[in-house]
Amino acid sequence: MAVDLHARATTQRDALAAVVTEIADSLAAARVDLTMRVADPEAVATADLATNVGAAQHVDVARARLGAAKATEDAIRVGLAAITNPADAQTFEDDLRDNLIEQANLRVEVRAATERKAGAEELVARVSDLLADAQAELAAAEAAVVWGKERQDHSSALIDRLNEAPLADAGTTAATTLASAEFTSADSRLSALLPTVLRNRAEARSSEAGSVADDAGQHAAVADQAIDGLNSTYHPSAASVDITRRTYQSAEDALTAYVQSTPGWLDQSPDILASVAAHPDLTTAQAAALNPADPTDFEDAITAESALVAALAQLTAAQRALDDAELGVLMEDATADTAAAQTALDDVVNNTVNPARAAYDAAAASTLDAWEVEVPPSLWLAVRDFVAVRDQLTAVADPDTLTDLIAALDSAEDSVGNALDIRDAAVRQRLQVRLHQSQRQSTAAAATATVQDRLIQYVRGDGPSGRTATEL
Repeated sequence: MAVDLHARATTQRDALAAVVTEIADSLAAARVDLTMRVADPEAVATADLATNVGAAQHVDVARARLGAAKATEDAIRVGLAAITNPADAQTFEDDLRDNLIEQANLRVEVRAATERKAGAEELVARVSDLLADAQAELAAAEAAVVWGKERQDHSSALIDRLNEAPLADAGTTAATTLASAEFTSADSRLSALLPTVLRNRAEARSSEAGSVADDAGQHAAVADQAIDGLNSTYHPSAASVDITRRTYQSAEDALTAYVQSTPGWLDQSPDILASVAAHPDLTTAQAAALNPADPTDFEDAITAESALVAALAQLTAAQRALDDAELGVLMEDATADTAAAQTALDDVVNNTVNPARAAYDAAAASTLDAWEVEVPPSLWLAVRDFVAVRDQLTAVADPDTLTDLIAALDSAEDSVGNALDIRDAAVRQRLQVRLHQSQRQSTAAAATATVQDRLIQYVRGDGPSGRTATEL
Protein backbone atom coordinates (compact mmCIF):
# COMPACT_ATOMS: atom_id res chain seq x y z
CA MET A 1 0.00 0.00 0.00
CA ALA A 2 1.37 3.39 -0.96
CA VAL A 3 2.46 5.83 1.70
CA ASP A 4 -0.20 8.17 3.09
CA LEU A 5 1.20 11.57 2.16
CA HIS A 6 -0.99 13.40 4.67
CA ALA A 7 -0.06 11.13 7.59
CA ARG A 8 3.60 11.32 6.58
CA ALA A 9 3.57 15.10 6.48
CA THR A 10 1.77 15.30 9.81
CA THR A 11 4.35 13.07 11.49
CA GLN A 12 7.21 15.09 10.07
CA ARG A 13 5.52 18.38 11.02
CA ASP A 14 5.13 17.23 14.60
CA ALA A 15 8.77 16.12 14.78
CA LEU A 16 9.88 19.50 13.47
CA ALA A 17 7.58 21.31 15.91
CA ALA A 18 9.43 19.58 18.77
CA VAL A 19 12.73 20.90 17.42
CA VAL A 20 11.27 24.41 17.07
CA THR A 21 10.10 24.21 20.69
CA GLU A 22 13.59 23.17 21.77
CA ILE A 23 15.08 26.16 19.96
CA ALA A 24 12.45 28.52 21.36
CA ASP A 25 13.11 27.25 24.88
CA SER A 26 16.84 27.77 24.37
CA LEU A 27 16.21 31.33 23.23
CA ALA A 28 13.94 32.04 26.19
CA ALA A 29 16.55 30.69 28.58
CA ALA A 30 19.28 32.78 26.92
CA ARG A 31 17.18 35.92 27.21
CA VAL A 32 16.50 35.24 30.87
CA ASP A 33 20.19 34.63 31.47
CA LEU A 34 20.96 37.97 29.83
CA THR A 35 18.23 40.20 31.26
CA MET A 36 17.16 38.78 34.65
CA ARG A 37 17.48 41.41 37.38
CA VAL A 38 16.95 41.41 41.15
CA ALA A 39 15.75 44.41 43.11
CA ASP A 40 18.50 44.19 45.75
CA PRO A 41 21.67 42.91 44.13
CA GLU A 42 23.71 43.93 47.20
CA ALA A 43 22.04 41.11 49.08
CA VAL A 44 23.55 38.59 46.63
CA ALA A 45 26.97 37.23 47.48
CA THR A 46 29.62 37.67 44.79
CA ALA A 47 29.96 33.91 44.43
CA ASP A 48 26.20 33.69 43.76
CA LEU A 49 25.93 36.46 41.16
CA ALA A 50 26.34 34.08 38.20
CA THR A 51 23.28 32.11 39.21
CA ASN A 52 21.08 34.71 40.90
CA VAL A 53 21.23 37.72 38.55
CA GLY A 54 21.21 38.16 34.79
CA ALA A 55 24.43 38.62 32.80
CA ALA A 56 23.88 42.35 32.25
CA GLN A 57 23.26 43.01 35.95
CA HIS A 58 26.13 40.68 36.81
CA VAL A 59 28.51 43.02 34.94
CA ASP A 60 27.11 46.12 36.65
CA VAL A 61 27.28 44.65 40.15
CA ALA A 62 30.77 43.14 39.73
CA ARG A 63 32.16 46.40 38.37
CA ALA A 64 30.52 48.36 41.15
CA ARG A 65 32.03 46.05 43.77
CA LEU A 66 35.44 46.25 42.15
CA GLY A 67 35.13 50.03 42.12
CA ALA A 68 34.19 50.03 45.79
CA ALA A 69 37.13 47.77 46.62
CA LYS A 70 39.44 50.10 44.70
CA ALA A 71 38.10 53.07 46.67
CA THR A 72 38.76 51.14 49.88
CA GLU A 73 42.31 50.48 48.70
CA ASP A 74 42.82 54.18 48.13
CA ALA A 75 41.52 54.97 51.63
CA ILE A 76 43.81 52.33 53.18
CA ARG A 77 46.80 53.77 51.38
CA VAL A 78 45.95 57.27 52.58
CA GLY A 79 45.70 55.95 56.11
CA LEU A 80 48.95 54.06 55.74
CA ALA A 81 50.74 57.17 54.53
CA ALA A 82 49.43 59.19 57.44
CA ILE A 83 50.43 56.91 60.33
CA THR A 84 52.88 58.24 62.92
CA ASN A 85 53.11 55.14 65.05
CA PRO A 86 54.95 52.26 63.29
CA ALA A 87 52.95 49.79 65.37
CA ASP A 88 49.83 50.81 63.51
CA ALA A 89 51.40 49.99 60.12
CA GLN A 90 50.81 46.26 60.44
CA THR A 91 47.05 46.72 60.69
CA PHE A 92 46.93 48.86 57.56
CA GLU A 93 49.21 46.46 55.70
CA ASP A 94 47.00 43.49 56.63
CA ASP A 95 43.92 45.39 55.46
CA LEU A 96 45.68 46.37 52.23
CA ARG A 97 46.73 42.78 51.58
CA ASP A 98 43.18 41.53 52.11
CA ASN A 99 41.84 44.30 49.89
CA LEU A 100 44.24 43.51 47.03
CA ILE A 101 43.27 39.83 47.20
CA GLU A 102 39.62 40.85 47.16
CA GLN A 103 40.23 43.06 44.12
CA ALA A 104 41.98 40.21 42.33
CA ASN A 105 38.96 38.02 42.94
CA LEU A 106 36.63 40.82 41.80
CA ARG A 107 38.66 41.40 38.63
CA VAL A 108 38.17 37.75 37.78
CA GLU A 109 34.48 38.16 38.63
CA VAL A 110 34.22 41.17 36.30
CA ARG A 111 35.83 39.10 33.55
CA ALA A 112 33.46 36.23 34.25
CA ALA A 113 30.50 38.62 34.07
CA THR A 114 31.82 40.24 30.89
CA GLU A 115 32.28 36.84 29.24
CA ARG A 116 28.88 35.74 30.42
CA LYS A 117 27.21 38.85 28.98
CA ALA A 118 29.09 38.63 25.68
CA GLY A 119 28.19 34.96 25.37
CA ALA A 120 24.57 35.55 26.27
CA GLU A 121 24.23 38.40 23.76
CA GLU A 122 25.82 36.27 21.04
CA LEU A 123 23.59 33.33 21.89
CA VAL A 124 20.44 35.44 21.87
CA ALA A 125 21.34 36.90 18.47
CA ARG A 126 22.22 33.55 16.92
CA VAL A 127 19.32 31.60 18.35
CA SER A 128 16.92 34.40 17.38
CA ASP A 129 18.02 33.98 13.76
CA LEU A 130 17.85 30.22 14.11
CA LEU A 131 14.33 30.37 15.54
CA ALA A 132 13.18 32.56 12.64
CA ASP A 133 14.56 30.01 10.19
CA ALA A 134 13.04 27.14 12.15
CA GLN A 135 9.64 28.83 12.19
CA ALA A 136 9.87 29.33 8.44
CA GLU A 137 10.60 25.62 8.05
CA LEU A 138 7.65 24.85 10.31
CA ALA A 139 5.42 27.01 8.13
CA ALA A 140 6.64 25.02 5.12
CA ALA A 141 5.92 21.82 7.01
CA GLU A 142 2.39 23.05 7.73
CA ALA A 143 1.98 23.73 4.01
CA ALA A 144 3.24 20.21 3.32
CA VAL A 145 0.51 18.85 5.60
CA VAL A 146 -2.10 20.76 3.60
CA TRP A 147 -0.54 19.56 0.33
CA GLY A 148 -0.44 16.00 1.60
CA LYS A 149 -4.09 16.10 2.61
CA GLU A 150 -5.09 17.55 -0.76
CA ARG A 151 -3.15 14.85 -2.60
CA GLN A 152 -4.43 12.07 -0.36
CA ASP A 153 -8.01 13.26 -0.69
CA HIS A 154 -7.64 13.56 -4.44
CA SER A 155 -6.14 10.11 -4.94
CA SER A 156 -8.75 8.60 -2.62
CA ALA A 157 -11.49 10.28 -4.65
CA LEU A 158 -9.98 8.86 -7.84
CA ILE A 159 -9.96 5.35 -6.42
CA ASP A 160 -13.55 5.78 -5.20
CA ARG A 161 -14.67 6.78 -8.69
CA LEU A 162 -12.80 3.84 -10.21
CA ASN A 163 -14.84 1.55 -7.99
CA GLU A 164 -18.13 3.11 -9.04
CA ALA A 165 -20.10 2.98 -12.29
CA PRO A 166 -19.31 3.62 -15.07
CA LEU A 167 -15.58 3.30 -14.36
CA ALA A 168 -15.87 0.06 -12.40
CA ASP A 169 -17.00 -1.66 -15.62
CA ALA A 170 -15.09 0.55 -18.05
CA GLY A 171 -12.88 -2.22 -19.41
CA THR A 172 -15.83 -4.49 -20.12
CA THR A 173 -17.86 -1.67 -21.65
CA ALA A 174 -14.98 -0.65 -23.92
CA ALA A 175 -14.37 -4.24 -25.04
CA THR A 176 -18.09 -4.68 -25.71
CA THR A 177 -18.19 -1.53 -27.81
CA LEU A 178 -15.16 -2.63 -29.81
CA ALA A 179 -16.90 -5.92 -30.57
CA SER A 180 -20.27 -4.28 -31.29
CA ALA A 181 -22.17 -4.11 -34.55
CA GLU A 182 -21.94 -0.31 -34.32
CA PHE A 183 -18.14 -0.45 -34.35
CA THR A 184 -18.12 -2.92 -37.22
CA SER A 185 -20.57 -0.79 -39.20
CA ALA A 186 -18.43 2.34 -38.75
CA ASP A 187 -15.28 0.48 -39.70
CA SER A 188 -16.94 -1.03 -42.75
CA ARG A 189 -18.35 2.32 -43.80
CA LEU A 190 -14.93 3.94 -43.88
CA SER A 191 -13.53 1.01 -45.83
CA ALA A 192 -16.39 1.34 -48.35
CA LEU A 193 -15.84 5.06 -48.84
CA LEU A 194 -12.04 5.28 -48.83
CA PRO A 195 -9.46 3.27 -50.77
CA THR A 196 -7.55 1.07 -48.36
CA VAL A 197 -4.13 2.60 -48.97
CA LEU A 198 -5.50 6.12 -48.52
CA ARG A 199 -7.35 5.23 -45.34
CA ASN A 200 -4.30 3.43 -43.94
CA ARG A 201 -2.11 6.41 -44.68
CA ALA A 202 -4.59 8.78 -43.01
CA GLU A 203 -4.65 6.62 -39.88
CA ALA A 204 -0.86 6.45 -39.87
CA ARG A 205 -0.73 10.24 -40.10
CA SER A 206 -3.03 10.41 -37.09
CA SER A 207 -0.51 8.39 -35.11
CA GLU A 208 2.36 10.49 -36.44
CA ALA A 209 0.60 13.68 -35.40
CA GLY A 210 0.01 12.33 -31.91
CA SER A 211 3.67 11.40 -31.47
CA VAL A 212 5.07 14.86 -32.24
CA ALA A 213 4.43 16.34 -28.80
CA ASP A 214 5.34 13.07 -27.06
CA ASP A 215 8.68 12.85 -28.87
CA ALA A 216 9.47 16.50 -28.15
CA GLY A 217 8.59 15.95 -24.51
CA GLN A 218 10.89 12.94 -24.30
CA HIS A 219 13.71 14.95 -25.88
CA ALA A 220 13.15 17.75 -23.37
CA ALA A 221 13.11 15.18 -20.56
CA VAL A 222 16.73 14.27 -21.34
CA ALA A 223 17.75 17.86 -20.58
CA ASP A 224 15.54 17.80 -17.49
CA GLN A 225 17.41 14.72 -16.32
CA ALA A 226 20.72 16.47 -16.90
CA ILE A 227 19.62 19.41 -14.74
CA ASP A 228 18.33 16.95 -12.14
CA GLY A 229 21.76 15.32 -12.13
CA LEU A 230 23.50 18.64 -11.56
CA ASN A 231 21.07 19.61 -8.82
CA SER A 232 21.48 16.21 -7.20
CA THR A 233 25.23 16.76 -6.99
CA TYR A 234 24.95 20.03 -5.10
CA HIS A 235 21.57 19.73 -3.34
CA PRO A 236 20.78 16.00 -3.12
CA SER A 237 17.76 15.99 -0.83
CA ALA A 238 16.13 19.08 -2.37
CA ALA A 239 16.68 17.75 -5.90
CA SER A 240 15.24 14.38 -4.92
CA VAL A 241 12.09 16.09 -3.63
CA ASP A 242 11.72 18.14 -6.83
CA ILE A 243 12.24 15.11 -9.06
CA THR A 244 9.88 12.81 -7.19
CA ARG A 245 7.23 15.52 -6.88
CA ARG A 246 7.26 16.02 -10.65
CA THR A 247 6.96 12.28 -11.17
CA TYR A 248 4.14 12.11 -8.66
CA GLN A 249 2.28 14.99 -10.28
CA SER A 250 2.67 13.39 -13.70
CA ALA A 251 1.31 10.07 -12.40
CA GLU A 252 -1.57 11.80 -10.64
CA ASP A 253 -2.39 13.82 -13.76
CA ALA A 254 -2.40 10.66 -15.89
CA LEU A 255 -4.81 8.82 -13.59
CA THR A 256 -6.94 11.96 -13.22
CA ALA A 257 -7.17 12.27 -16.99
CA TYR A 258 -8.26 8.63 -17.24
CA VAL A 259 -10.94 9.06 -14.59
CA GLN A 260 -12.22 12.32 -16.05
CA SER A 261 -12.17 11.39 -19.73
CA THR A 262 -13.13 7.73 -19.81
CA PRO A 263 -16.81 8.11 -18.85
CA GLY A 264 -17.23 10.66 -21.64
CA TRP A 265 -15.58 8.39 -24.18
CA LEU A 266 -17.69 5.45 -23.14
CA ASP A 267 -20.84 7.53 -23.34
CA GLN A 268 -20.04 9.27 -26.62
CA SER A 269 -18.45 6.38 -28.51
CA PRO A 270 -21.74 4.78 -29.70
CA ASP A 271 -22.95 8.11 -31.06
CA ILE A 272 -19.64 8.81 -32.78
CA LEU A 273 -19.60 5.33 -34.32
CA ALA A 274 -23.20 5.71 -35.44
CA SER A 275 -22.34 9.03 -37.05
CA VAL A 276 -19.41 7.47 -38.92
CA ALA A 277 -21.53 4.54 -40.01
CA ALA A 278 -24.19 6.94 -41.32
CA HIS A 279 -21.76 9.03 -43.40
CA PRO A 280 -23.36 9.97 -46.71
CA ASP A 281 -22.35 8.28 -49.92
CA LEU A 282 -19.74 9.91 -52.11
CA THR A 283 -20.91 11.69 -55.21
CA THR A 284 -20.48 9.84 -58.44
CA ALA A 285 -17.59 12.12 -59.37
CA GLN A 286 -15.89 11.67 -55.99
CA ALA A 287 -16.25 7.90 -56.11
CA ALA A 288 -14.84 7.78 -59.63
CA ALA A 289 -11.91 10.02 -58.70
CA LEU A 290 -11.07 8.00 -55.60
CA ASN A 291 -11.33 4.66 -57.37
CA PRO A 292 -9.58 5.03 -60.73
CA ALA A 293 -9.10 2.06 -62.98
CA ASP A 294 -5.36 2.30 -62.44
CA PRO A 295 -4.44 3.72 -58.99
CA THR A 296 -0.75 2.92 -59.38
CA ASP A 297 0.43 6.55 -59.48
CA PHE A 298 -1.53 7.38 -56.33
CA GLU A 299 -0.34 4.30 -54.51
CA ASP A 300 3.26 4.97 -55.53
CA ALA A 301 2.93 8.52 -54.18
CA ILE A 302 1.65 7.18 -50.87
CA THR A 303 4.52 4.70 -50.74
CA ALA A 304 6.99 7.54 -51.37
CA GLU A 305 5.40 9.71 -48.69
CA SER A 306 5.49 6.83 -46.20
CA ALA A 307 9.16 6.25 -46.98
CA LEU A 308 9.93 9.93 -46.49
CA VAL A 309 8.08 9.98 -43.17
CA ALA A 310 10.12 6.98 -42.01
CA ALA A 311 13.31 8.68 -43.18
CA LEU A 312 12.42 11.88 -41.38
CA ALA A 313 11.81 9.88 -38.21
CA GLN A 314 15.35 8.52 -38.54
CA LEU A 315 16.61 12.07 -39.13
CA THR A 316 14.88 13.33 -36.01
CA ALA A 317 16.32 10.46 -33.98
CA ALA A 318 19.82 11.08 -35.34
CA GLN A 319 19.61 14.82 -34.68
CA ARG A 320 18.43 14.22 -31.14
CA ALA A 321 21.21 11.70 -30.62
CA LEU A 322 23.68 14.41 -31.63
CA ASP A 323 21.97 16.87 -29.28
CA ASP A 324 22.22 14.33 -26.47
CA ALA A 325 25.91 13.72 -27.22
CA GLU A 326 26.59 17.46 -27.04
CA LEU A 327 24.69 17.59 -23.77
CA GLY A 328 26.70 14.62 -22.57
CA VAL A 329 29.93 16.50 -23.24
CA LEU A 330 28.66 19.37 -21.10
CA MET A 331 27.78 16.85 -18.41
CA GLU A 332 31.31 15.42 -18.65
CA ASP A 333 30.04 12.02 -19.75
CA ALA A 334 33.04 10.04 -20.93
CA THR A 335 30.85 7.96 -23.28
CA ALA A 336 29.50 10.98 -25.16
CA ASP A 337 30.82 10.93 -28.74
CA THR A 338 29.69 13.91 -30.81
CA ALA A 339 31.88 12.92 -33.75
CA ALA A 340 30.19 9.52 -34.06
CA ALA A 341 26.75 11.09 -33.62
CA GLN A 342 27.51 13.65 -36.34
CA THR A 343 28.71 10.90 -38.67
CA ALA A 344 25.51 8.93 -38.05
CA LEU A 345 23.42 12.03 -38.74
CA ASP A 346 25.27 12.73 -41.99
CA ASP A 347 24.76 9.12 -43.04
CA VAL A 348 21.00 9.35 -42.44
CA VAL A 349 20.79 12.60 -44.40
CA ASN A 350 22.83 11.39 -47.34
CA ASN A 351 21.71 7.79 -47.62
CA THR A 352 18.14 7.84 -46.32
CA VAL A 353 16.54 11.28 -46.19
CA ASN A 354 17.87 12.74 -49.43
CA PRO A 355 16.86 9.70 -51.53
CA ALA A 356 13.43 9.67 -49.84
CA ARG A 357 12.97 13.38 -50.58
CA ALA A 358 13.98 12.79 -54.16
CA ALA A 359 11.44 9.97 -54.47
CA TYR A 360 8.67 12.05 -52.93
CA ASP A 361 9.18 14.94 -55.32
CA ALA A 362 6.81 17.71 -56.35
CA ALA A 363 5.12 15.46 -58.89
CA ALA A 364 4.43 12.76 -56.31
CA ALA A 365 3.12 15.30 -53.81
CA SER A 366 0.90 16.86 -56.48
CA THR A 367 -0.44 13.47 -57.49
CA LEU A 368 -1.32 12.59 -53.90
CA ASP A 369 -2.85 16.02 -53.28
CA ALA A 370 -5.08 15.54 -56.32
CA TRP A 371 -6.34 12.26 -54.88
CA GLU A 372 -6.82 13.52 -51.30
CA VAL A 373 -8.75 16.61 -52.37
CA GLU A 374 -11.52 14.40 -53.73
CA VAL A 375 -12.29 13.24 -50.17
CA PRO A 376 -15.02 15.40 -48.62
CA PRO A 377 -13.97 17.20 -45.41
CA SER A 378 -16.66 15.37 -43.43
CA LEU A 379 -15.08 12.05 -44.34
CA TRP A 380 -11.66 13.14 -43.10
CA LEU A 381 -13.33 14.16 -39.84
CA ALA A 382 -15.02 10.77 -39.68
CA VAL A 383 -11.63 9.06 -40.04
CA ARG A 384 -10.20 11.25 -37.28
CA ASP A 385 -13.11 10.55 -34.94
CA PHE A 386 -13.13 6.81 -35.62
CA VAL A 387 -9.41 6.48 -34.95
CA ALA A 388 -9.74 8.49 -31.72
CA VAL A 389 -12.62 6.32 -30.49
CA ARG A 390 -10.90 3.09 -31.49
CA ASP A 391 -7.62 4.02 -29.79
CA GLN A 392 -9.33 5.20 -26.61
CA LEU A 393 -11.56 2.14 -26.36
CA THR A 394 -8.61 -0.15 -27.04
CA ALA A 395 -6.64 1.48 -24.22
CA VAL A 396 -9.54 1.28 -21.77
CA ALA A 397 -10.31 -2.33 -22.73
CA ASP A 398 -6.73 -3.31 -21.94
CA PRO A 399 -6.65 -4.11 -18.17
CA ASP A 400 -2.97 -3.18 -18.03
CA THR A 401 -3.82 0.45 -18.83
CA LEU A 402 -5.55 1.12 -15.52
CA THR A 403 -3.31 -1.26 -13.58
CA ASP A 404 -0.23 0.59 -14.81
CA LEU A 405 -1.73 4.01 -14.02
CA ILE A 406 -2.55 3.00 -10.44
CA ALA A 407 0.82 1.30 -9.96
CA ALA A 408 2.62 4.39 -11.26
CA LEU A 409 0.76 6.61 -8.79
CA ASP A 410 1.43 4.24 -5.88
CA SER A 411 5.12 4.07 -6.76
CA ALA A 412 5.31 7.84 -7.15
CA GLU A 413 3.63 8.33 -3.76
CA ASP A 414 6.19 6.06 -2.13
CA SER A 415 9.08 7.81 -3.87
CA VAL A 416 7.99 11.34 -3.02
CA GLY A 417 7.16 10.27 0.54
CA ASN A 418 10.63 8.79 1.02
CA ALA A 419 12.30 11.84 -0.52
CA LEU A 420 10.31 14.19 1.70
CA ASP A 421 11.12 12.11 4.80
CA ILE A 422 14.84 12.32 4.02
CA ARG A 423 14.61 16.06 3.35
CA ASP A 424 12.58 16.69 6.49
CA ALA A 425 15.02 14.68 8.62
CA ALA A 426 17.87 16.70 7.12
CA VAL A 427 16.06 19.96 7.97
CA ARG A 428 15.66 18.91 11.59
CA GLN A 429 19.24 17.71 11.76
CA ARG A 430 20.55 21.01 10.41
CA LEU A 431 18.48 23.05 12.85
CA GLN A 432 19.64 20.96 15.80
CA VAL A 433 23.27 21.14 14.73
CA ARG A 434 22.91 24.90 14.28
CA LEU A 435 21.66 25.11 17.87
CA HIS A 436 24.84 23.36 19.00
CA GLN A 437 26.81 25.68 16.77
CA SER A 438 25.12 28.73 18.29
CA GLN A 439 25.94 27.58 21.79
CA ARG A 440 29.57 26.92 20.93
CA GLN A 441 29.94 30.15 18.98
CA SER A 442 28.54 32.10 21.91
CA THR A 443 31.15 30.45 24.16
CA ALA A 444 33.84 31.39 21.66
CA ALA A 445 32.57 34.98 21.53
CA ALA A 446 32.65 35.15 25.33
CA ALA A 447 36.23 33.86 25.44
CA THR A 448 37.31 36.34 22.78
CA ALA A 449 35.79 39.29 24.63
CA THR A 450 38.34 39.18 27.50
CA VAL A 451 41.55 37.84 25.98
CA GLN A 452 43.90 40.41 27.50
CA ASP A 453 42.26 40.42 30.94
CA ARG A 454 42.43 36.63 31.05
CA LEU A 455 46.10 36.67 30.11
CA ILE A 456 47.23 38.93 32.97
CA GLN A 457 44.87 37.31 35.46
CA TYR A 458 46.24 33.88 34.64
CA VAL A 459 49.80 35.22 34.86
CA ARG A 460 49.18 36.90 38.21
CA GLY A 461 47.09 34.05 39.53
CA ASP A 462 44.23 36.38 40.49
CA GLY A 463 41.81 34.43 42.63
CA PRO A 464 42.19 30.67 42.09
CA SER A 465 44.79 30.54 39.28
CA GLY A 466 43.18 33.52 37.53
CA ARG A 467 40.23 31.33 36.59
CA THR A 468 36.54 32.06 36.81
CA ALA A 469 34.17 29.64 38.51
CA THR A 470 33.15 28.15 35.14
CA GLU A 471 36.82 27.56 34.29
CA LEU A 472 37.50 25.59 37.44
